[in-house]
Amino acid sequence: MNFKSEKQLKTYLNSLEFIGQGSQGICYLDKTNNTVIKIFHDFFEEGITSYKKEDILIFSNVKNKTFIWATDVIMINDIVVGYTMPYISSRNLWKINPLMLNLDTLLKGIKNATLDFNILSENNIVIYDIMYNILYNNGTFKIIDTLEYSYGDKVKDNMRGFNLEIMLFLVDNYFNDFVNKNSILKEMYLSDSVSCIEFIEALRYALSSYIGTKITRLNEAKKLIRRKEKPIYIRN
Repeated sequence: MNFKSEKQLKTYLNSLEFIGQGSQGICYLDKTNNTVIKIFHDFFEEGITSYKKEDILIFSNVKNKTFIWATDVIMINDIVVGYTMPYISSRNLWKINPLMLNLDTLLKGIKNATLDFNILSENNIVIYDIMYNILYNNGTFKIIDTLEYSYGDKVKDNMRGFNLEIMLFLVDNYFNDFVNKNSILKEMYLSDSVSCIEFIEALRYALSSYIGTKITRLNEAKKLIRRKEKPIYIRN
């Protein structure tokens, strides 16, 4: 997507819907083709960026259903000022109430996403900056802001950030007290060697045993909720 001048780009952006911003840039939605337009902060602040087209599109040929790659770059003359990606109508995990999710559906979604984590690892793609970039909708995970990913040999840690956020999402400021009083759960919680699938199954079993019936949603164990003065996981 090429523009002749900054003025032409800004005229185009003014016709779009602002949908948010992060550490890298500002995002807009082009409803005509359901595409997200992301413009780098560097461009707005300094008028130039250090990004290259080949770096932004480096993984666009790695097919998967979870990780959202850039589809095109946005340029003014020969300067890369941003990129495009598909719009995903899912919510950030940190904006979702964990108490209302169906655990069976959640587990199914995690298992499906794990297949795509394996695809990236098989392609020697190392995942960075995954926290707060996880979207979820009824059993389907999507992961955005993949620009910092790179080729490397640390793929064994690829699931770490995902596992960490899922555990924090389900427990922090809700079931910390319950987890800390259960030696097995306490050891598993936030462990580098435990998958979030293993943890969810163990947490569900422990909560169900305490309640006296198998739970489908965490709100069925709401009497065990204890709030924290200083939560770790930032929520909406």
